[in-house]
Amino acid sequence: KLWLQAYDIKENISRKRKYYSIRASLPTELRLAVTLM
Repeated sequence: KLWLQAYDIKENISRKRKYYSIRASLPTELRLAVTLM
């Protein structure tokens, strides 16, 4: 069960990283809109 938790955390981090890299490639106005969502 512990490895499942660790995998979940890893998934969460990679998803966040993906989200941030997508957000970083957006124009500033769009980025602001995404942040406020």
